[in-house]
Amino acid sequence: MTPSPGDGQRRSSSRPTARRLSLSVLAVTLATLALVATPLSSLAAPFGSRVILAPSTQTAALGATASLTATVSTFFGGRQVGVTVTFVVSGAHSTSGSAVTDASGNAVFTYREYTAGTDSVVASWSGVSSNTATVTWGTTGTYTLTLAPSSTSATVNTAVAFTATAAIGGVPQPNVLVNFTVTGANGQSGSAYTDSSGVAQFSYTGTNTGTDTVYAAASSYPTDSSTVSWSSTSSSANSVTISPSSLDALTGTAQSFTATVEDVNGNPIVGALVTFSVTGANSRSGSATTNASGQAAFTYTGTNAGADTLTATSLGVSGTAGVTWLTGPLSITLAASSTSLSPGTSVTVTATVRDGSSNLVNGVTVHFVVTGANATSGNIATNTSGQAGFAYTGTNAGTDTVTAFPDLNNNGVQDTGEPSATATIAWVGQPSLSLVASSTSPAVGSPVTVTATLANPGTAVNNVVVHFAVTGANPQSGTAVTNASGQATLTYTGANTGTDTVSAYADLNNNSAQDTGEPSASVSVTWVAAAPTAFAPAQPTTAKAGCTYFAITGHNLCAGFQAYWNKFGGLAIYGYPLTEEFVENGVTVQYFERARFEWHPGTDPSHYDVLLGLVGDEVTAGRATQAPFVPTAAKAGCTYFAATGHNLCAGFAAYWNQFGGLATFGMPISEEFQETNPDTGQVYTVQYFERARFEWHPGAWPARFDVELGRLGAQVLAMRYHTMY
Repeated sequence: MTPSPGDGQRRSSSRPTARRLSLSVLAVTLATLALVATPLSSLAAPFGSRVILAPSTQTAALGATASLTATVSTFFGGRQVGVTVTFVVSGAHSTSGSAVTDASGNAVFTYREYTAGTDSVVASWSGVSSNTATVTWGTTGTYTLTLAPSSTSATVNTAVAFTATAAIGGVPQPNVLVNFTVTGANGQSGSAYTDSSGVAQFSYTGTNTGTDTVYAAASSYPTDSSTVSWSSTSSSANSVTISPSSLDALTGTAQSFTATVEDVNGNPIVGALVTFSVTGANSRSGSATTNASGQAAFTYTGTNAGADTLTATSLGVSGTAGVTWLTGPLSITLAASSTSLSPGTSVTVTATVRDGSSNLVNGVTVHFVVTGANATSGNIATNTSGQAGFAYTGTNAGTDTVTAFPDLNNNGVQDTGEPSATATIAWVGQPSLSLVASSTSPAVGSPVTVTATLANPGTAVNNVVVHFAVTGANPQSGTAVTNASGQATLTYTGANTGTDTVSAYADLNNNSAQDTGEPSASVSVTWVAAAPTAFAPAQPTTAKAGCTYFAITGHNLCAGFQAYWNKFGGLAIYGYPLTEEFVENGVTVQYFERARFEWHPGTDPSHYDVLLGLVGDEVTAGRATQAPFVPTAAKAGCTYFAATGHNLCAGFAAYWNQFGGLATFGMPISEEFQETNPDTGQVYTVQYFERARFEWHPGAWPARFDVELGRLGAQVLAMRYHTMY
């Protein structure tokens, strides 16, 4: 076949092309081999490579960590895997680091700082730099300094140790200088830096008996404190007491006793060996070591009837208790001198107690409880005839049920083995009720007292619950119990001008409803506006040097009052100052929204000699007979204050314990009840204390158990000096 023109040319030109292709393949192969042999991190970045640093801005808490991610990609969006990225931090903090990209082309850098400021961070790879990211280190966490233990006891010439933990937002802080100061019986000081766990340690030896207060303080951190009770080991300075000191018990039952060992200052002695010895009808012995409260327990069972003496001995001193064992089961009968009487007369109810052999029992306490129209109670010991007579006067018409039981352990509660008996007393009469207001046209902001007087044809009656209801301009309600004069009072403050109708009825059968025969009365009270009195210390003034000035009220807070306000509660507890300092009844005082500060030089240097006025007592004066203020029995799950006869429960108890306790709020002087707030006109669950009124505002402040404090300082200031309330 004859080739066509140009065929030879095409064939001849294809050979150089093939050679060129072969050379290209060889070059690519050699380049690939070279690439395999060269680490990725040492290669120059391909054209169009990018490094993206994220997040571009962030805020970190001191002591926490900040984390940034650099993403390395090519011009076409492919990710660079296994390359080393360098990170450089500048600004408030100077540091650097590196990381290798993962399968997604990401490299992560993390660092931690403990001082505030702003950093700039740049990531780079093979000459390619990222965008600049900003990290702001701030004080976003709460500073806490916790000293442990919060209290302890020790004997002189031994060492006690404390730890102070510094944290910000719950994150432990190392290298914090903590200063320790001891005041009291063994004054001294020291300092230490916190370790990597945020803990600084301090220990010292007490050489004097008494009480120390240990303070831990660090810059920017709140101060915390602890107490140490130092006791002597000298037997001549110690005491041993046993509780209960005497009781009656049934044979075959186990009875428990507590021995308390204290030094001359009344401080508990910890770890002391106490030996117990029982002599008399039942011989027993035992021993125990005192706990952190200086107490050791001993329990034994009496098998023989008769009298025992229990002796507890520790550190060379002893205490004793008496136990009378009775043969069970006991029996009790009850007889009344009369079962139908007129109010105002007296009745005697006699209990007779016998043991299991029908022998009359002498010296046993019988607990009497009267319920019904004339509630009362009492304890009477049986005489040699086994009898205890309880007399009381019925002032209210109605029916009483008298219950009595032998209270063998004197705890006021009927326990197993303590039988009971009842008697019924009927009181016949037709009482009447009158109502009088201390003022029928009071000024708004001032209190008015409405007094109900209950009489039974000329004879006063007591212990009757009177229900009050206020309708009109200032609606509210309340209850009170009549006193020996048959009087019950309701004190309230009108916040609005206008007329109130105050109604009351005597709840003779105590069923919280007005029944036929229960007398009632009403009175009108018209509230008028009153101009405030220009009381000089309450007038706004200018700022003073060295003091904290509150422009909102126009008053200064200075010197010891300023130190006390800052350290023991501040704005949340005491509110703003309403006056300057002035002398009241010979004492320098200053009024705040919720308190009155009083300066008593030399009384309590650790509290700047500042005592808080009993504003709770002052605003509730005259309300002692109202039901919430009448002393009552202890409630389960609550703290009971025998001195005032009231309970502290639930959220109010939690707030009281955490934000001031006895020194700030005093003891409760009422139970919880509902009352209209004079500031808002709203009804809240409240409880009064010697120095405060707790108010429950559901959902208002969960961090403080939804408890807010009433403006008692402002109320007392208005009562005394007729200022604006």
